[in-house]
Amino acid sequence: MKLGKLINSQFQTSLAKLMHQDLPLKTAFALRGIVRRNNEEISKYEEVRSEALKRFAKKGEDGKVAVDSNNLVRFDEDNGKLFSQEMEALLTAEVNIGSINLSDLGDKITLSTVDLMSLEDILTEEK
Repeated sequence: MKLGKLINSQFQTSLAKLMHQDLPLKTAFALRGIVRRNNEEISKYEEVRSEALKRFAKKGEDGKVAVDSNNLVRFDEDNGKLFSQEMEALLTAEVNIGSINLSDLGDKITLSTVDLMSLEDILTEEK
């Protein structure tokens, strides 16, 4: 799965919905591992993004990252382009948080089609 999809709010919302379903114990155990790895990847992403902001953003007189009146980080033109390029490359990185067979979810889950589409990278079909 691409890191960009992992940090997508719809993916996170759908994963949270799946976590609240009544699942067979073996599947719930596997899902806990997926959620743990998900959280680890998001944490690593936030650390790297924060470091990149510190490196590329304009600095205020206090040496901290400068923000505008809307609390958006300020960049000069060249550093803004470099930041965007590096972030785009980062978001296309592949991450593996695990998967669950769709058949292991059982018959009692209630997820929308949008949720299932959002989770397609972690839900696999038996072959």
